[in-house]
Amino acid sequence: MSLDPSLTRKALNTLSVNIAVLDGEGTILWTNRAWQQFAVEGGSSTAPDMVGLNYLDVVDVDDEDATSAREGLAGVLTGEGEEFTLEYPCHSPDRKQWFLMWAAPFEVDGESYATVAHFDVTDRVLAEQDIAEYAAEASEQRDQLALLNQLVRHDIRNDIQLVMSHAELLRAAVPEDDQHHVEAVVEQAEHIVELTRAVRELEAVITGDEEPSLSPVNLGAVLQTEADKVRSAHRVDGRDVVVTGTDDLPSDTRVAANEMLSSVFGNLLSNAVIHNDSDQPRIEVGVERGDGWVEVTVADNGPGIPESDRETVFGRGEMGADSQGTGLGLYLVDRLVELYGGEVWISDHDSGGTVFHVKLRTLEDDWQ
Repeated sequence: MSLDPSLTRKALNTLSVNIAVLDGEGTILWTNRAWQQFAVEGGSSTAPDMVGLNYLDVVDVDDEDATSAREGLAGVLTGEGEEFTLEYPCHSPDRKQWFLMWAAPFEVDGESYATVAHFDVTDRVLAEQDIAEYAAEASEQRDQLALLNQLVRHDIRNDIQLVMSHAELLRAAVPEDDQHHVEAVVEQAEHIVELTRAVRELEAVITGDEEPSLSPVNLGAVLQTEADKVRSAHRVDGRDVVVTGTDDLPSDTRVAANEMLSSVFGNLLSNAVIHNDSDQPRIEVGVERGDGWVEVTVADNGPGIPESDRETVFGRGEMGADSQGTGLGLYLVDRLVELYGGEVWISDHDSGGTVFHVKLRTLEDDWQ
C-alpha cells in the first residue's frame, strides 16, 4: 500500500526541523511548517514557504558559511556528493543560534531531487562552549597550583637543608645516649626531601601530564622503616606504641610503586596511632603473598570506623571530629594505591579496631 502524500506532508509538518524539498536545479518545491515559521520570525521579505525560489540564489551572499552551503548543495544536486553537512551560526538581535544544515539527493521516476534540513543545535553548541570555558579556567587554576606547589617544595627543601645543617652541629654536642634523637631528626628531614621530589611526580600523574613512573620497590624494607618511624615518633610524644608483625616481613617481595610508597604505609601507621583512644596503641602488620600480588594489612586496637563512613573516609579533606590531621592522609593513600594499580579497603578487626587492607602488584627483580 502506497503512502498518501498528504499524510507524508502532515507528518513532516509536525517536526521542529526546518525541511525543504528541491528539484534538480535547486528550486524550492515544498517546505514544512517549521521552515515557514522560521522565515516569518526571521523577517523574510519573501513568501514564508519560499516555493518557486532557487535555494542556490537564496544562499548566494557574501558570507563564508553561505558560500560553503552553496557549494556543498550544488555538489549534491549535480551528483558529486551523496550528502552534505554544515554547522553555522544564525544569530538574531535577541538570541544566538546555531544550526546544522543537512542535504541529500534522491530520485523519483528518473528525476533528481534533494532534501534540505536545518537542525537547531544551539543547546549543544552552548554546552560545548561552557565546557570549553570551564576547561580553560580549570587549566589556568591547575597551572597556578603547579606553580604554588613548585614554590612551596623549593622553600621546604631550603628549610630542611637548614634543619639538617643544625642537626649535624647538634650531633657533636649531644651525649651518646641521646644521639638517637638527632638521628630521628636527620632521617625525617631526609624523608621530607624525598617526598618533595615524589610529590612533583604525583602531581604530574594526577593532572594527566605524565604516566606514573613505577619501579620495583622492596616492600619489607619500606614497612620496616615506617614501623620504626612510628615507634620513634610517638615514643617522643610519650605514648608507648607497640607494632608487631615486623619481625616476619618478607625481604624479597618487590611491588610496582615509587618513593611515595612510604607515604602509603606511613600514613596508615600514623593514622592507627593518632586516632587511637587506648592507653597503649597496638598495631599489627601482616603480609600475605599471592600469585602476582601481595596484600598488606595494618590492624589497630582503636575505636574503629563505622561501616557507613568507609566509603567516604578516603575522600579529600575527610576527617573525624577529633582528628589532628589535615584530612589528606587517607586521600593520598587511596590515590597512590590507585596509581600503583592496587586496591585499598577497610574491615573490622576481630578484637575491635580497624584493619586497612592494601593490595599491590608484585614484580620480579628483572622487571623493566
